[in-house]
Amino acid sequence: MDFTRDFYWHDSTLLKIDIDRTPSRKNEIIRITIDWYDTGISTMTFDDVRWANLDMNFGYIGNETIATAQELGENDLDLQHLYTSWKGYLDKFKFNVYKIETTSGSTIKIIAKGFIVKEHKGIMQLYRKYIRQRLR
Repeated sequence: MDFTRDFYWHDSTLLKIDIDRTPSRKNEIIRITIDWYDTGISTMTFDDVRWANLDMNFGYIGNETIATAQELGENDLDLQHLYTSWKGYLDKFKFNVYKIETTSGSTIKIIAKGFIVKEHKGIMQLYRKYIRQRLR
């Protein structure tokens, strides 16, 4: 799955961010629940997170809509710093850098091994699908 191209990021709504650092977990994860502009609600789970920066604005009245999202390359300074700070221990692993920017000026940047997406199949999802079909 291509993080940058396979999702309709612009004007999708950021609903929830959940960070799971449970000690019994093998790795730490970040879950972001998004109401996609074109398909409905799903949760994107970032697996084996090694670094995150959530530069968030609070008190914003209205939906936290996404302006842009992209997967950054291996030349990203935060990724290079991560590898350097672990003094070679992480060199055998490949990590990816994901960046989401919102219209309110918030920035979420995550360094993780990868991500998966799980769609929500609830009543609101079915309602949105029904409305979209009626509008066609």
